Amino acid sequence: MPMSDKLEITHRFEKNEFWPTPIWSVTYDHIDNRKIEEKVRELKFVDYNGPLLLESAHTEQLSYSSIIKEVYLSLYSIDFNPSLLKIKDFKPKFYICKPNGCSSLDHSCESDRGQEHDICVMYFVKVPKEKIPTISFRDPRTLILGNNFFKNKNNTTEYIKFEPSEGTAIVFPSYLQYKVDVNLSDEDFIYFKSNMALASMGDVD
Repeated sequence: MPMSDKLEITHRFEKNEFWPTPIWSVTYDHIDNRKIEEKVRELKFVDYNGPLLLESAHTEQLSYSSIIKEVYLSLYSIDFNPSLLKIKDFKPKFYICKPNGCSSLDHSCESDRGQEHDICVMYFVKVPKEKIPTISFRDPRTLILGNNFFKNKNNTTEYIKFEPSEGTAIVFPSYLQYKVDVNLSDEDFIYFKSNMALASMGDVD
């Protein structure tokens, strides 16, 4: 088709957001994070991404009960479709990101021995006062990763960054890739993470 003449556009495409990727957040001002930190320091940890990022080997219920109680209730405020019925399963872990530590880009769909999960919850227990490490997110959908035309023209930044604060929890779909960026502070960055499998009202016959 010749391109010398100027085309007259008579009908225009409208953009439809069929697959939005939500990240929900909430801040709790009544959870005693210093008490949680004390309990976390008593747990046994193993290397998760080298010796600078540690994962709790066995996470005692008392260490996270105040977090999961609040998060569980708050999940019902999210407009899931169908509506949330209950949490079927969750894997609670604490992480200590040492100075210069970070995690690798990952997702939580099947990160626990093949167990499928629907959402990931992160709660920030101790956040450095300066040089706060950020959480980077990347949408793994095929067009963004595999098609250079759309990646270069419409996706100006590869990662979306979230700056955590103490007492804040975030929830995001398990397919969303995420990583903890390098902790450039002189303090530990401590957070709770739980992969959750959900049951919805649509699962009830």
